[in-house]
Amino acid sequence: MKIRTELKITGMSCAGCSSSIETNLRKANGVILCNVNLPLASAIIEFDDGIISQQEIIEKIKSLGFGAIPADETDRKKEKEFKAKEFKILKTKLIISIVFSLPLLYIAMAPMVWGAAPLPDFLKMGSNPINYALVQL
Repeated sequence: MKIRTELKITGMSCAGCSSSIETNLRKANGVILCNVNLPLASAIIEFDDGIISQQEIIEKIKSLGFGAIPADETDRKKEKEFKAKEFKILKTKLIISIVFSLPLLYIAMAPMVWGAAPLPDFLKMGSNPINYALVQL
């Protein structure tokens, strides 16, 4: 019997991700139709439940490195919580990146802009090139 289901997909970030899911699901035995929508983070899948189950399709998507849950199980509250959590992670990564980038920018560029930049002696490229390189690394 043909069954049509909608799944919410998590972890997609580009067209390659959605294409990868579509390609792999279309190759699966029992899958008749598969359309993955990247902006909506969802997939509409038509399959023969005598050959493959919805849970097997979800496991196949998870084996590709993405998350999948039936759309009827997700409500707006869970989706908002997930988006808020994802935003918090991205905000933390941004702050960490800024914290490490600003000193690196100063150490690497200040001597080129001001010539004799005020750096501690152990960080000066002329006297300690290994320390200079390691700190930047």
